[in-house]
Amino acid sequence: MRQVRLTLEELHEIKWLMGGILTLLAFWSLASLEDQSGLFLFAATLLVLAPLVKPRLVGYVPAKSWLFVGPMILLFIVADFILNIPNFIPPLVRLIIALLVYRSWAPRRRREDLQVILLSLFCLVISGVLTLSLLFAVQILLFAPIAMALLLVVCLLDRGDENAEYLASWENFSWKRLLKRAWTVTNFKVLGYGAVFFISTVSVSTLLFILTPRFNLDRAIPFLQNTTVTRSGFSESVGLNDVTEIQQDDSVAIRIDGPSQQLIPRTPYWRMLILDKYQNGEFNFSDSIKKSAEKYEEISIYQSLARLAERPGNEWTFYMEGGISSYIPISGVFHQIRFTERQNFSHYPLAHVYSLDAASSRVFAYQVVDLNWDLSFSATETEIAAFSELSKDADSKDEAEYPLTTLELSLSAKEQVILDQVLEEISPNRDWLSAKVFSKAVTEYLRGNFAYSLDPQGIGEGDPIVSWLESRQSGHCQLFAGAFVLLAREAGFPARMVIGYMGGTWNPVEDYFIVRNSNAHAWAEIYDASTKEWIRVDPTPGNGPSDLDSPSFALVGGFDVETGFDAWMDSLRIQWYRRVVNFDQEDQVEMAATIGQVTKEMINEFKGRMQATITGFRDWMSSPLTGFSPNTAVGILVAIFFVLVIWFFRYRVLGIFFRIFRRPTALDPVRRQASRLLRRLKRQANRPIKSDHWNAEFKLIAADLEALRFGPPVELSRARPIFSQARLVLRKPVNR
Repeated sequence: MRQVRLTLEELHEIKWLMGGILTLLAFWSLASLEDQSGLFLFAATLLVLAPLVKPRLVGYVPAKSWLFVGPMILLFIVADFILNIPNFIPPLVRLIIALLVYRSWAPRRRREDLQVILLSLFCLVISGVLTLSLLFAVQILLFAPIAMALLLVVCLLDRGDENAEYLASWENFSWKRLLKRAWTVTNFKVLGYGAVFFISTVSVSTLLFILTPRFNLDRAIPFLQNTTVTRSGFSESVGLNDVTEIQQDDSVAIRIDGPSQQLIPRTPYWRMLILDKYQNGEFNFSDSIKKSAEKYEEISIYQSLARLAERPGNEWTFYMEGGISSYIPISGVFHQIRFTERQNFSHYPLAHVYSLDAASSRVFAYQVVDLNWDLSFSATETEIAAFSELSKDADSKDEAEYPLTTLELSLSAKEQVILDQVLEEISPNRDWLSAKVFSKAVTEYLRGNFAYSLDPQGIGEGDPIVSWLESRQSGHCQLFAGAFVLLAREAGFPARMVIGYMGGTWNPVEDYFIVRNSNAHAWAEIYDASTKEWIRVDPTPGNGPSDLDSPSFALVGGFDVETGFDAWMDSLRIQWYRRVVNFDQEDQVEMAATIGQVTKEMINEFKGRMQATITGFRDWMSSPLTGFSPNTAVGILVAIFFVLVIWFFRYRVLGIFFRIFRRPTALDPVRRQASRLLRRLKRQANRPIKSDHWNAEFKLIAADLEALRFGPPVELSRARPIFSQARLVLRKPVNR
């Protein structure tokens, strides 16, 4: 029977459609980049989907029009690069998108098909390098078999000049017909070989990943260092006049891989940046603090931990998502910060703040050793000296330098009167003996008179915080923290706003802590002259006790636990980050040693089992009667029974596979048995001495077997007599 094959037209249709699928896969990978090309990518995706859903649209484009499209794309790309200098990545991404859209509509020959594969692969690699996303692993695993299948089709169509100008006609195209035809001619043997080859490739790639030395590609190649925009609220300036409503964003911002859930406070604060200067309704990170920055290009930095008598050696690994902030969240003092490689970063000792040169566009990992969860930070000598020279009611001056910026108000006389009225309402006698007493009183006042809301009310003319205090309306955390800072400064206490994250949830699947963008928060720090420390104060309702000496601050655990499918899916990401993002040379050595040890143990285990089996068999053979128990006899009988059943129904089992896979030449039991008997007969026919009678019988039965082997399909019941006759001929001597 002639094997069914795809026509030339159908091969071209499959090649075209697979190229479109690869293009969509490439666009999917580019969607994770934050390069301001989202709208362009969306439009390009629609343009690629159109000829996939309705391929006959391609035929409506005049062939001569493609002569003008190429130069137009070139002009667009040149202008895009010129307008975006020196930012290289966004124009490069748009260039690739434009070329893939062009290839999705224009006629493609062998060279153009290879370009689609290479451009799609380039998109996946760029996306993987810049984001280190878990999706990259999924996308590359999808890309590999599709690209291999497309290359196979391209090779089948590679007929030289004969097929160079062939164009598929889409007039009678039908998805249903093409898929049915593809299923009919599918060779599952080839698919099996392809699956084995694919699995082997993935295994070898994994091994190479483990053994290849680590290096950061985007640091080695400068133009791959993409820029990104930080999220609102984590910049060096927060204008309260501009914040009209806070949007809830439940996407993950940080994952913290720590030693134990029991070491995390019930309400953890992830401190990122302080805003000390307040002017015109805006908190800023003052230039005087920036000037004190200590710049490093190191793999680690140390900080003194005089408070700890013994360092426990706890390690906390932070995985911060791309585009969050250039500032690193730190919850307190520590012994060491470690990066996976040499890193450019800055330390601001006056503010206890650490930052990278720019916000990372991909997942950024670092490790903090011996993190100490403190409610306070020790003041620096500069701060202590500056505050000791001031009286409690000293007036702040314009253009103050830090740390005097933490006393600066820059308010009108009328607005300061309003602050005084609020302070008098809190305590008419103003009998604040310390910063802690003041903090408790103001926190209780704000929580008792103002409600929390993501949509603040009562911000009117003039200073936004003062007008909000006067209105007694609801507000968000930035208004609560800002109000506390202004009231503290009016009372003579140095204070500053702090932004970062508060709280989070625990993932029990892989035991790590999750901080989401919805956990973004603002609080305050006030200077306590008695202890010479900056004390954390959170006046926002619902965020812990107002008394800083309350035992509740020392409690650990008790936060929400994530469950369900989402928790399981997110646990895959932490595995990706642990094994890929944070995979350094130390991990390489450890994993390579582990693989070697496991392989050695498996070999020894196999040798031991084989030796035990051989020894047991020898013992049983040497004393079969003593070692032959009733259970052994029953087991042998059952095994013999199953072997006989399988042998008796072997043709039926093969017939089932034949009906499932529809591969008559590969799995038809009649053809396979006829082939085996023919081989045995031919071996007998090659003997030197044969009788004429045997030769005659051989020719007759061989003709019948060849008809079964190469002719039309025959039912097993009709073939059995021929098989029986062939076995009789095989048992007869050839020389009689």
